[in-house]
Amino acid sequence: MTVLCDFNQIIGDTPKTVAPTSGSAEVPLPDFNSGGRESGATSLIMCSVRNLGGSASVRVNGNDVGSLTATPGTTWITQLVALNGSNLNNGNNEIVLRNVTDEFQIKDVMCFFHQSDT
Repeated sequence: MTVLCDFNQIIGDTPKTVAPTSGSAEVPLPDFNSGGRESGATSLIMCSVRNLGGSASVRVNGNDVGSLTATPGTTWITQLVALNGSNLNNGNNEIVLRNVTDEFQIKDVMCFFHQSDT
């Protein structure tokens, strides 16, 4: 059986600086579309991060799906967050960061997901 995959770029190669947050404060990232996705299949968010001394929670469509972990220094480090396909809409999706411990930069944010073959 052929498995199709698609991806959507959320943030490109130009870094975005993320400020610290606390409580219920959120840092919104650009919305992204996963139209035609295979429901229930695992998806993957990939990004490059630098200067993160602590952590940041990742939320998609109001659900906690994982976290970014410490990447001290000026080297870009690739991080992956796997999420259950049920956390994605078959269309537009919202992604935000919460509980950001300190200022850091993020770039090359991509969402990979199984595409329906029908």
